[in-house]
Amino acid sequence: KVGKKKNVILSIGRLTKQKDFGTLINAFSLIDKKIKNYKLIIVGDGDKKVELQNLVNKLKLKKKVEIKGWIKNLNKFYLSSKIFVLSSIYEGLGNVLIEAANYRLPIITTNCKSGPPEIVDFGKGGFLVPISDASQMSKKIMFIINNYKIAIKKSNYAKKRVNRFL
Repeated sequence: KVGKKKNVILSIGRLTKQKDFGTLINAFSLIDKKIKNYKLIIVGDGDKKVELQNLVNKLKLKKKVEIKGWIKNLNKFYLSSKIFVLSSIYEGLGNVLIEAANYRLPIITTNCKSGPPEIVDFGKGGFLVPISDASQMSKKIMFIINNYKIAIKKSNYAKKRVNRFL
């Protein structure tokens, strides 16, 4: 059963340098002027929390960006969001991507050396963007918002392929 999708861009992970949420927040700020009705929700905790909250405040995105802290059950977030973004500089297998694919969420992920590119089958099951490139990330987010049916086709492909990691 699918919950009502909200205009939410979701990201989940430890708030550390490795996960590079700053790039995601900057990417969101680049599209905030164009898309008024979207929110960014980041679920996680870590040593960069204050720094990231300061960035949100500096970019005047307090009403649009929520940093939720650590939450155990993430189902409702996966079910109610429209897009999942992974902004890591490097990554192992990336369980959150596997989960996002399982929920058929359109995925944008950085093109890390290993892990995420395999999970999205090198672009067939999601969108790859260069690491730490807020401009390219914002363009992909806009692309998905404007071409949601294409993004869902990729999500369905990812869903079919993801069980090889389970």
